[in-house]
Amino acid sequence: MKNEKGNILSLIKREQSWLAYLLLIVIAFVFLAWLQYNPGFACPDSYYHAKMAMLIKERGVIKDFPWQQFTIFKDYYIDHHFLFHVLEIPFILFLPPVLGIKLSVIVFATLAIVIFYWFLRRQRIKYALVYSIILLFITPFTFRISLARAQSLAVVFLILALYFIFHYRYLYLFILSFFFVWLYDGFPLMLIFCFIFAIVDFIFDKFKKKPWFKFWQRKPSFWSSLIQNRGAKIFLSCLAGTVAGVILNPYFPKNIYFYWYHIIKIAVVNYQKVIGVGAEWYPYKFIDLISNTILGTILLVIALVIFFLYLRRQNRQSITLLFIYLFFFVMTLRSKRNMDYYAPFALLFAVTIINQFLAKIDFKKMLKQVINFYFKRKILVTIILVYVLVVIPTVLIRDTKTTKGDLDSGWPYYKFSKSMDWLKNNTPQGSFVMHSSWDEFPLLFFHNTWNYYIVGLDPTFMYEYNKELYWKWVDITNGKPADRMYEVIKNDFHSSYVFVKSGHQAMTEALGNDARIKLVYHDEEASIYQLE
Repeated sequence: MKNEKGNILSLIKREQSWLAYLLLIVIAFVFLAWLQYNPGFACPDSYYHAKMAMLIKERGVIKDFPWQQFTIFKDYYIDHHFLFHVLEIPFILFLPPVLGIKLSVIVFATLAIVIFYWFLRRQRIKYALVYSIILLFITPFTFRISLARAQSLAVVFLILALYFIFHYRYLYLFILSFFFVWLYDGFPLMLIFCFIFAIVDFIFDKFKKKPWFKFWQRKPSFWSSLIQNRGAKIFLSCLAGTVAGVILNPYFPKNIYFYWYHIIKIAVVNYQKVIGVGAEWYPYKFIDLISNTILGTILLVIALVIFFLYLRRQNRQSITLLFIYLFFFVMTLRSKRNMDYYAPFALLFAVTIINQFLAKIDFKKMLKQVINFYFKRKILVTIILVYVLVVIPTVLIRDTKTTKGDLDSGWPYYKFSKSMDWLKNNTPQGSFVMHSSWDEFPLLFFHNTWNYYIVGLDPTFMYEYNKELYWKWVDITNGKPADRMYEVIKNDFHSSYVFVKSGHQAMTEALGNDARIKLVYHDEEASIYQLE
């Protein structure tokens, strides 16, 4: 009877586990699908990723990229999202490209939330389902994972890496780090995780208490301790996988050159004070970071207080999570795009510390203390309850509506389709097209691979290719120099066609004032000019 009862209880627990997973999947999928219910993407880069998946499906690995004639892509192109683009292909096999990519966004983002929940469950953290739903409703994070980009899968890879790190799974970490390189070039993040853990693990091993009768023994040297340390082996496993991923790569050795520009020049150095880069590369104001992640911030403040009150009780995992949180906190204040990682890993640190605290307290005793405190401080407790029950839900609803509005007001898939059809039907294949802004490129590329363009994805790629040409292009988009615009477009950029998005008034006027430049196409979205 006892065994039968135990088996029944075990079965119930397993069913509850699956029910929790199913509930979370449904909540995340439906919510993210609602956010995706619009005709386009908030970030134009999504169209680049969609087109790359289409091209790989049709042609295989894309090693040459002639569609940007004046950036480093012309000579050193690598698909630094190769695995991400491959994983998008199943979604466009039987669905229209935009619809298929939107479905992939929903699936990958849902997977990120579910893997977060899985990690909490594996770490035996109570209320894991609640914390996972909180992550889903941290709206800046939700906005970022609702874009057709690799960050959702990067979060999945990093959470899995953290699990393998904490449990010393060297082989799994090697394999994961190998494929992370192929996923996208944020792969140094996994190395940073391993390095932080290796340092923490080494310090714990170096200074842990030993039995009194072993103190007379000669201590091993620093390097001997380092080699024997399991944290060091974790780092070396990740490093080996990363190096293998870089070398055993369809784009080796060009990828090394590209990583220098994209990881160091764009992500680390960042030319935001020199040229106009994407909005995501600019700093996140501290007050905005706090207010936009209010639920996570409340848990984080509680966790930090607990962490330092019980500092001596902290273990390798909690200290590692602290440093990972601090790393992403600093990086997010420096660049908004790091919200992709700040939200899940800050919350992961917070709930880990809170869970450790909850596991050690006497709930009955605490309940009595809370009741006594309530009767002594009724007004204060009432204010706090009102804030929690009224203000926070109101803020979350407001922020969710804002996120939905931002996603709805993006770039619809049909934008520029008519003007691009005109170019395909009326220009020679491979003819160069000057265009009015670098962020137009993904949609131009999505609709039309017949023509070649000037710049896109990030202006730094053109700035690094040729600084003089970059500033000439900037002048042209600002309508300067009006008296020499024809010569610069024709001779320096070898372009006979100019695409101008509506709203570029100075550029439009300068082109219209030159008799050698003819308006050959116009609609409400854009105009196309031809140079004689």
